[in-house]
Amino acid sequence: MSGDNLIISGNECFMPNGQPVLKFSKKFLDQIAEKRKTGYELKAAKANFMLHWKKEGAEQEVKVVLPEVLFERTYANRRSVDKNYYRSSL
Repeated sequence: MSGDNLIISGNECFMPNGQPVLKFSKKFLDQIAEKRKTGYELKAAKANFMLHWKKEGAEQEVKVVLPEVLFERTYANRRSVDKNYYRSSL
């Protein structure tokens, strides 16, 4: 799973088989909105790191996927990839 391309749909990402693997945090959704205002669009995501999180006192561990996301800058007459990568923690 680590390194796999993810399908972005709204505020979630899915494996190619349709299995949901993550939801973007509200903070990250706000960052996406700010990037959009400056001409960047979220174009791709892949599973970068996976970790297991166990909240203190909890019985179950939760798998957390930390994605690597690619924003593409859009221009009026052409599209150009600007190699700005951002990692988010959920």
